[in-house]
Amino acid sequence: LLSGGPVAIGSGAGVIDFINEQLKDIPYIIIEKENIFSCLKPITNLLLNYDKYRVNLIEKINDLKLEPPKYFPFEQIYKKPGNFNQYTVKILEDIYNNLENIQKKNNSIFLKMINLSSKYKLVHRVLTLIKKVRDKSHKDLFRKIVFLRMFLQKNYLAKTIYHILRTKGFIKKIKTVHNLSEYNINCIKEKLSKYFSISDFYNYCRINNWKEIARLARYLENSLISLVYDLRIIRLLGHDKFNRLDLVILELKKHGFNKEAEVALAMYGKEIDNEAECLDLLNNEYKDHLKPNININNDYIIFNDSRKKNHYRVSIIVSLYNAADKLPLFLSSIEQQTLFQKEELELIFVETASPLNDYEVFKSFKKASDIPMVYAKISKRETIQSAWNRGISLSRGEYLSFLGVDEMIFPETLEILAKELDNYSDIDWVQANSIVTEVDEYGTWKKDIMTYDRTGYKQELVYLDTCYLSWVGALYRKNIHDRFGYYDPTFRAAGDTEFKNRILPYIKTKHIPKTLGIFLNYPDGQTTCSPLAEIEDLRAWYLHRTLAGVEYAFSNYNLEDLENLFMKSLNYRKSFVEHISTDID
Repeated sequence: LLSGGPVAIGSGAGVIDFINEQLKDIPYIIIEKENIFSCLKPITNLLLNYDKYRVNLIEKINDLKLEPPKYFPFEQIYKKPGNFNQYTVKILEDIYNNLENIQKKNNSIFLKMINLSSKYKLVHRVLTLIKKVRDKSHKDLFRKIVFLRMFLQKNYLAKTIYHILRTKGFIKKIKTVHNLSEYNINCIKEKLSKYFSISDFYNYCRINNWKEIARLARYLENSLISLVYDLRIIRLLGHDKFNRLDLVILELKKHGFNKEAEVALAMYGKEIDNEAECLDLLNNEYKDHLKPNININNDYIIFNDSRKKNHYRVSIIVSLYNAADKLPLFLSSIEQQTLFQKEELELIFVETASPLNDYEVFKSFKKASDIPMVYAKISKRETIQSAWNRGISLSRGEYLSFLGVDEMIFPETLEILAKELDNYSDIDWVQANSIVTEVDEYGTWKKDIMTYDRTGYKQELVYLDTCYLSWVGALYRKNIHDRFGYYDPTFRAAGDTEFKNRILPYIKTKHIPKTLGIFLNYPDGQTTCSPLAEIEDLRAWYLHRTLAGVEYAFSNYNLEDLENLFMKSLNYRKSFVEHISTDID
């Protein structure tokens, strides 16, 4: 700052007090912790008028007539030796070097465990096995030298031995857990916890582990957990081997999953044509949603509409519930959208009986904002898909964006995406990359966690990883709903997945190779990995992965393209990881 460089400083920095006390009138920008977007306007003005700002800053600094202390001139700062204890420095250096050597040693310890003879023994066993089963007409393909080179280059040896060692540990652990007492409730809880840990860490003997988890959860009267694991067993096996389906269907209905019960029976019921039943369900779901029953007339207890136009380029739809704490930051971020500055953006809130003062926060912001906004509140709790349907009906935009208050987009995001839809009339949905960021309770950045990197996007990949097509950093045409219906309001957790699978065969999507969306991972953030979501996935996701689902999605596909997709399912990258995944199960 004193060198004449414009600065922006976080409001929590202690140096602010020093500047205000000792360097009065020196201009600088404060980044408010409670509203980081408040600094964007002064920073923008600074950049647009940089030379003028810097001249003014230097004049203010010169007016202070600062002088370095006589006893410690500035030119000696970098020449003055430190007065710290050199012995302590040496000790710390030795400790660091030792730690570094230990780290290097640990990185190679696994390979040192495997001596050369064990390598050759294992390779010899594999080659012998292949020799017994190989086709004589393909001798050249299996020449020992070629296979050995491939075997070692791809690190198969280390991976194989690693899994052998893991298996040994698994057998010991599973015996220990199996022998744990079930004398009382606390013992059963402890045993169930151990099975959960084993199930999360190992992929061996999953069926037996899941059977034990389902049994113990049922003892503890946690029927949702037992239901989830019974369904997992049936799903993985592909049929009702242990005759649990009747009980599963009863428990599904008991918890209000009537449609999931119907799907489970169609997928795994005996003595019925499963493929025909599943295809009927898929086709009926498609037809039923073409004429949604949405009551938007008389049931709003609050309806605040500040729009002045009948048409907007983009509508942002937001479902609100317990959002008061995060709403100010969200609203400030939307205010930075370039489409808002061009008066081409509207913002629609649908509050579903939030117990917090969401509406008061909205009104406070609205007093100082020109964003065209609608605030609609209903008196009862509804699903997010139901709230989205209301927002769609209230919207006047040509293109739709859906966000939560813990999700953000960069200022130019909607303009970039809308331009793509403008330029390509055959594209229905555009999707950019997005990043997941850990923030504090104020929404202030702490660290980046992961990226949804959709590089290499093809529409068919959505059938392998549903996250390849999302809502954050995305935009789609409103007329999708005129053509294919609205969201299914009966879903409580997996309605977005069902919607994509339902309409995907009939629309065209495109990837934009830019990072334009942000997920804010607040301390109180909740995961969607719940029993509720997994049970609903039965009809939102797994029904679409049956033979009937294949026919529903790919009946108009070229056979060669379809074969390529099935091959891809054995070896592909999910959007949120770097490693290769497989759907071999």
